[in-house]
Amino acid sequence: MVQTPPARTPGRQDAEQKAPSLALVISRTIEADDAESVYTLAPSLASASLEDYAKYKSRLKEHFKRRVSFTDLEKLVKAARTSRASSAERAERAARRDAAAEEELQLPEDAQRLCTAPGGVTLYYSPSVGYIAEAVKYCRVLLGATLRFERYATGNDPDAPKAFIEACVCQPGSELVVAVVNLSRQKARELNCWSNLEGKIIDLPGDEKDSLLLYKAISAHATREVIAGRLVNQTLVTRFGWHEHQGQYYNVRANGCIGADSLHYDNLSPLAVRAPKGVLQRLPAEDEINMHDVDGGVFLELLQFWREDDFLYYPLALLFSCARIMLPHIPEAGIVDWQLEMFGKTLFNKTTVTNWMFAVFFGDYWHGSPTEITDRKVGDTGPGLIWKEARLHGVAYMDIDYSAKPVEVSRLTLLMERRLESLGKTRNKATAGEKGKRYGEGSETRPDGGGLLVRTGENDPHEYTIKQTDSESTDAAAVTYKFYGDSFKHMEARKARSEWIKEQRAELCGLGILWTQWLARQDADFVNALFTECKKKVRELVSTRAQEGGYTQVHIRASNALEDMLIGCLFFLTFLEQQADEIQGALDIYSYVEKQLDGFINDRLSAAHNLALAYQENRGGATQSESLARQIGKAIYYAVTHQNAHFENEAGQMPGSADMPAGKSAEPHAGYKEIRVESGEYQAGGVLLGVITPAYLYLSPQDLMPILEQRIKNCPARLVCCRALEEAKALVTKEDATRKYYTVRLERGGEHYFKVPTWLVYGDEEDEHQNTEHQEDTEQNTEIN
Repeated sequence: MVQTPPARTPGRQDAEQKAPSLALVISRTIEADDAESVYTLAPSLASASLEDYAKYKSRLKEHFKRRVSFTDLEKLVKAARTSRASSAERAERAARRDAAAEEELQLPEDAQRLCTAPGGVTLYYSPSVGYIAEAVKYCRVLLGATLRFERYATGNDPDAPKAFIEACVCQPGSELVVAVVNLSRQKARELNCWSNLEGKIIDLPGDEKDSLLLYKAISAHATREVIAGRLVNQTLVTRFGWHEHQGQYYNVRANGCIGADSLHYDNLSPLAVRAPKGVLQRLPAEDEINMHDVDGGVFLELLQFWREDDFLYYPLALLFSCARIMLPHIPEAGIVDWQLEMFGKTLFNKTTVTNWMFAVFFGDYWHGSPTEITDRKVGDTGPGLIWKEARLHGVAYMDIDYSAKPVEVSRLTLLMERRLESLGKTRNKATAGEKGKRYGEGSETRPDGGGLLVRTGENDPHEYTIKQTDSESTDAAAVTYKFYGDSFKHMEARKARSEWIKEQRAELCGLGILWTQWLARQDADFVNALFTECKKKVRELVSTRAQEGGYTQVHIRASNALEDMLIGCLFFLTFLEQQADEIQGALDIYSYVEKQLDGFINDRLSAAHNLALAYQENRGGATQSESLARQIGKAIYYAVTHQNAHFENEAGQMPGSADMPAGKSAEPHAGYKEIRVESGEYQAGGVLLGVITPAYLYLSPQDLMPILEQRIKNCPARLVCCRALEEAKALVTKEDATRKYYTVRLERGGEHYFKVPTWLVYGDEEDEHQNTEHQEDTEQNTEIN
């Protein structure tokens, strides 16, 4: 039996044929003794097996010895081997790619054609694969993921492209969100928008061409969603508050907007604002809002939150302030030049009440919602959401928690300094310049104003500011409420009330939506007419209360803040009156607010009046000149009361209460001589002063400076003192065509005297020296008339 030898494989046969050929070449090289040609054998040696290579190298080394550098030959052989391996790998990859391309030529069954791109490329979307590009020679995946669109927006936001698509990226066939992309043509060209998908999605655009194709595919897909009504092509706005769109006004929130008769959420909202994730100025979920037959009793319970503590005015101030900041169309709509703050003992639920009121007017707030402005230097008890204040137009927001105790001296000082700085920024809201107004940044010290800042804290801020600053003007830019009673006495009642409000929160949210929709339905003419009427009514009301209460020391900033709040109050009462059919207990809220209004006004006027007096007692003032004028007044008062310089009345008797300012008295002194002043007989002054009447003091120029130098450290020159008194309206001057005179004569040809009103000395300012007009730019105290 003849056995057939086993067939030889082509690879083995090739190897056996190669070996003799290489051996023959090496033999011929040795016979020719050609040392230079040894280096040309490197590619052939690289193809030999390691065993054969060692044998051939030994033969060459034995013959050529030092005439050939075998180190160089070794390097050449290694380089040839590397080159052969790379070529093989490239060929293998090309084969795999060709095979994959042949498999991908078949589109998935669920592929939906989107559009045709330049170059004859057709773009598809497949829920099971992702975004696909098909051409004549290939069909490949551009992005192996599906998108759920959040918004398809255009606008003029300087911090975002004019047109962009925001979408959640999901794995094909899954609702699992792996990332969020903010896509624009510019970003797609730079490939930056895909960086956060690396390691999460296998198929990503490989170059700029593929990235632009993918952007076109996604844009076409988003357009199809818009046409189908599942997505709205939004207009992007730069801030919260009121915006006009197609002839209608909308109040814009982070996740939608409120129209005259509708709510629009997320990708179905015609207007959107770019805001940090989790910002609180957002619409509550639809199932968290009750807009049908709203129970107003929940809101009334919020207004009476501290009724056991007889502390009822701060919730009203919150209501009035929030209503005012939301008014559209009016001058300076959405901004105010003052802040609202509540300081009191811990566990008094200051932040709780503030957040519940914010839930009514501005968004998705709960009793424990965090603050929205933070400070890395000072720190905060809550996380804080850092955002530009100019973007918070038309809403109220919480500042950091001023929770430092008096014993924490360094931290308390930082907080109080920050409060003064914040108040200074707010009242200078319109001085940031055009760039600041456009970008919402302003300058470091004067940023653009926006909305209403509300602050809570524990330590009385006035104990710090009255001693540390020479101006009540900054403090007057804050509407400050304080409670330092027993915060534990009714703590359980307050806690139970807050828990009940939490369960009824849908009623608060519904009331706020009805209020916002009511504002959206009012045109500019109606709002401005009502605003003008309210402003006139408010000024008359405040003037009456000020005169009845004798509140003569009210700073113009405090007056402006009170006016703003009361305008907000009257608008809200108008809303309750017109929407009474849709709100249970609307008239009960109306009656409660109306009943508390007089007490609220008196409380604010009294607080402003007392703050001004506290500054006067501590040598505070709006300017250095006013501070010097008060020091002069105190120095004269000391001379009057301690140096026996007094006057007698017309009957020559000792002065009594009828002759002196209210509550003041005088002591006798001998050595007077009669002198006639202002149609009355008065006695000349004592050892130093000239003449004192119930209305004025006539001071001898020779005697004034010695009095001042005794009581005022580093007393300025007489002319400086005169100008300080003049600026404080505490000195009667005369002028002619050529010059101004700081002294007057009691009678023709008589002696010259400084004529100073008695209120400078005794602290009772006369009506004729008050500022009786509403001066918006003054920094001085004024009586409300």
